[in-house]
Amino acid sequence: RLPLALQGTPPAGAEPTLQRRLRPCDPRVGFRQSLSGASHAPNDHRRHGRLDVTDLVMIDPVGTGYSKPVGKAKGSEFWGVDQDARSLAQFVSRYLSENSRWNSPRYLLGESYGTTRAAGLANYLHSQFGMDMRGLILLSSALDFQTLIFSKENDLPYVLYLSTYSAVAWYHHKLSPDLQKDLDATLRQVERWAVNEYIPALARGSDLSGDQRKKIAEALHRFTGLGEAY
Repeated sequence: RLPLALQGTPPAGAEPTLQRRLRPCDPRVGFRQSLSGASHAPNDHRRHGRLDVTDLVMIDPVGTGYSKPVGKAKGSEFWGVDQDARSLAQFVSRYLSENSRWNSPRYLLGESYGTTRAAGLANYLHSQFGMDMRGLILLSSALDFQTLIFSKENDLPYVLYLSTYSAVAWYHHKLSPDLQKDLDATLRQVERWAVNEYIPALARGSDLSGDQRKKIAEALHRFTGLGEAY
C-alpha cells in the first residue's frame, strides 16, 4: 500500500504535523521540554504503526516545508487551486514511475487543508492523468469553509464548535457536577440546545432583548465553563 500524505495550512510542510502523527514511534518529550531536543530523547514505539504494511510518502507542495521553486520558476506558478493540483499530480506520476510503484494500491491522505488538496488532487489525477486512487483518507477535514470561518455574516461555526468546547471543558473539569457525570449525555444536551436555542438567537442578533441575551450567555457559560462576560 502506498499512502501519499499532504499537510494542511500553508506554509507548513509534512513535518511536524503529519510526520508526528504517522511515525512509528514517539520521542519522550516533557511538556515544557523544547522539541529541538526530541531527537535525543528515548522513543516509545507505537502499537498501531503502519510501516510494516505500507510505505508512507510525505509530500511538501511547492512553497511548504522543504519544497521550494528552483531555477527560474516562481512560487506564483504553483500557488493556486489548479496550479497546486497540477504540480502535485506531476509529482505523484513521477514518483510512481521512478520507484516502480504503479501497481501498488494508492491512497491520498490529507490533513486539514490537505483534505481540500487531496480531493482536488484525486479529481485532477483522474481527469488529466487517467489515474485513480484506491481511497482517500481525510484527517481533520476542511472541505466546507463555511463551517470553519467565524464572522458576523456566518453563524454556522459558532453552533458547530459548541459541543467541542463543551467536551474540552468536560475534560478539564470546568462544567457543573451534573454535566460532568456523563460526557455523551452532556454533548447530546448541548447539541439540542444549539439547534433549538442558539441558532434562533444568533439569527435574531441585535433584535434580542436584554433578558434573552442574558439567558443565552448563561447557557454558554454553563456549557463551556467560560465567563458570561466572555
